[in-house]
Amino acid sequence: MVRKDKSQFLDPCQEAASRSIKCLTRNGGDKEFCQDYFEAYRQCKKEWVRIPTTLLIPYLRVRMLNGRIVD
Repeated sequence: MVRKDKSQFLDPCQEAASRSIKCLTRNGGDKEFCQDYFEAYRQCKKEWVRIPTTLLIPYLRVRMLNGRIVD
């Protein structure tokens, strides 16, 4: 059996995801009881998607000149 190496990427929202799954397990899959956990996970993902985008846009503006990427 070939074992998969750990990913080099960190999922900053893994803890929130795990809490959501644990909630579902504790409550027999009833999603109504876990809405707070789902919302925390969604908020975490939104925040981590927003950060790279806000860093990338100014970087691209500097690199763009007349519609061409400048090295």
